[in-house]
Amino acid sequence: MLSRADVAAWSREEQGKEAASAGEDAGAIEDWSDDSEDEESSGTDKKVVLLTASGKALEDVSVLSRYTALQRLDLSDNKLQGTGAVAELGASLQVLSLARNPLSSAEGVERLQLLTTLDLCECGLASLPQLDGLHALATLLLSGNELTALPTVAAASEQQGLRELRLDRNNLTAAGPADWMAVRGRCLRTLDLGALCPP
Repeated sequence: MLSRADVAAWSREEQGKEAASAGEDAGAIEDWSDDSEDEESSGTDKKVVLLTASGKALEDVSVLSRYTALQRLDLSDNKLQGTGAVAELGASLQVLSLARNPLSSAEGVERLQLLTTLDLCECGLASLPQLDGLHALATLLLSGNELTALPTVAAASEQQGLRELRLDRNNLTAAGPADWMAVRGRCLRTLDLGALCPP
């Protein structure tokens, strides 16, 4: 189970890395010695904007609903089976990686209205929710899933512009000519179709 102390430690580590690369002082983030709910720690919850918790064998991240200022979240290489808890972070989340989690569904990510980057590579997904409400989405990474149809994203005229779409190692047998024409009509800089069928 993900604890608030874990989040504090990981966040401090990530902010330190970013500050070092930018030549800035990371500033202090409080450490929590327990999971108690007090005003002081809840104020800290609202300060965390970047969290990397990759490869931590996490199965439950419901504690993240307290972190309303998160803008970048990396939960790749864990054991998450759903996106429900992450979907509650819609107020500020811009970059989300759930790559290499055994997701049974990605329902809820369509509520993350500010997402610019969504990484769902190698999650075993056979389908996706409608993503046409994600108007800021610029990068959509879906390599190595079991998708048979193209994802539904906002029309190019309705969004700032999907620039990168990776669909390699999927089985896009249900995609017809009209679907491919819609993809072709986008202002994509990168379209990776690779091997469309898994080996």
